[in-house]
Amino acid sequence: DVNPRTAEIYATTGGGAHWTYPASPQPHWGKAVYKSSDRGRSWTSLTAHLPWDYGEPMRHHPTDGDILYVGVARGVPTEWNRPTGAEGGLIRTADGGKTWQQLTGGLADLLYDPIGDFTFDPEGPETMFMATGRGDAGWGQVFLSRNRGATWRHLIFTASVAALACGPS
Repeated sequence: DVNPRTAEIYATTGGGAHWTYPASPQPHWGKAVYKSSDRGRSWTSLTAHLPWDYGEPMRHHPTDGDILYVGVARGVPTEWNRPTGAEGGLIRTADGGKTWQQLTGGLADLLYDPIGDFTFDPEGPETMFMATGRGDAGWGQVFLSRNRGATWRHLIFTASVAALACGPS
């Protein structure tokens, strides 16, 4: 995701391995979110000090480009077969990734599934929809927030969710 005002680039890794360019003998396991302030010439981990390794999806708030949301999970998908699952969550920064807030109002502190997707209502960008249960989980949950993710309400949904979109009514 690119902030057009500053040409900052943000990237999520999905927890995958990466190599130092042009090459390194051993891969380094990624953390959830990285940032480049020089149009991609160098990258800095924004979440190295946080417990999340997996990051995906990611979006800037549609009317406040300083706010960035990222769906995160602990470990990588091959580790999510544990009793606590992916331990997913949604985090938000308003200061370019210096500080992060986990959005838990009305959600469990750790969601069993990863965040599959989230979207904003184009007619009211304070309203967000978020889905879990992506991939082979076999079921999903959809949540609604009317205050930029501060609090959430569960909506009934029973299918695995890969993507969400919100259009004009």
